[in-house]
Amino acid sequence: MHISEGILTKSILLGGEALTILDTAIGFRKLNYERIETDGLYPHRIN
Repeated sequence: MHISEGILTKSILLGGEALTILDTAIGFRKLNYERIETDGLYPHRIN
């Protein structure tokens, strides 16, 4: 049984998806494209 098969409601799943999309967009905005190789190897250094 998967979590989405009855334990969580659709509103909770959609909220999680929305937060994931938002966090991904924020991460892409913070990414410095001139240092993409370094940021890919050391993601904790993204400022």
